[in-house]
Amino acid sequence: MAVHRELGPGLREDTYERALANKLADANIAFETQRLYAVHEDPEKKRLVGYYIPDFVI
Repeated sequence: MAVHRELGPGLREDTYERALANKLADANIAFETQRLYAVHEDPEKKRLVGYYIPDFVI
């Protein structure tokens, strides 16, 4: 929320994402952005149904 309060509303999502990444880096918090995770319907059969890409993994 601090990033949004500082920058204000109406900007593109990637602008807020980069600003948040800068804040996390400044605070020495380890993170990854846009990591790809495979989603399986049946983990035993490894039946892939799609992918999930969160903005941040902290």
